[in-house]
This record gives sequence, C-alpha cells and structure tokens, in this order.
Amino acid sequence: MGTNIKGNPLFVFTRDVFFKWYGSGKQLPFYLFIDYLYDYAYRHIPAARTLIDAIPENNVRRNDLHFMLNQPWDAARYADLVANDWLFKLSYKTLWRTHAANGQPTFYHHLITSNNDAKQ
Repeated sequence: MGTNIKGNPLFVFTRDVFFKWYGSGKQLPFYLFIDYLYDYAYRHIPAARTLIDAIPENNVRRNDLHFMLNQPWDAARYADLVANDWLFKLSYKTLWRTHAANGQPTFYHHLITSNNDAKQ
C-alpha cells in the first residue's frame, strides 16, 4: 500500500504501529490486523476519518465475479462487470470449473486461457 500524500495520517499511524509491533519480535496476531488498525484510526484520528470519508464508493460489484466464474463465458456480461469495477474478491476455497454443465467454456476458463486479455 502507498500514498502520494506526504505525512498521510492513516499511513503514518499504520507504519508506526507496524514498526512498534514488529520491533517487539511478535508476529501479527491475526489476518485482519490491518483492518482493525484502519477501524481504530477511523474512530480515533479525525484526519484519517476525513481521508477515508473522502474516498468515493468504488468496486461495488467486487463479489460478482466470484459467482460468475463457473457460468458459461459471456463477453457482454464481463464487459459490463469491468466497466466500473477493477478489483474482485475471489476464494481459493472454491472449485473453479473450466466448462459449465452444458459443456461451454466458463468465465474461469476464458480468464485463465486468454493471455490476460479477458475482453476478447
């Protein structure tokens, strides 16, 4: 992560906590530690709250691709999905199939075989 704002209060706070934490020789206590840091900063550092609140809502369909990957490929649906969203939450716990029940290639198949050009 990074910022182009020198002295960004959210990043300064996060950096300082991580330096202190790792300097103690401890491992992070849990996977969502940084989420808790951001929550704490939001509630206790007014300048961090202001920065976070200024971010427009984005990636509102971040979960949609997960539910499309095993469905037959549809270029129009994909184009619609990526028109306003660019980051998607997936899971390694899901079994992604290369072909749908009807035998057609799936979104997953297309994405892994299209040379990183999913708009084809």
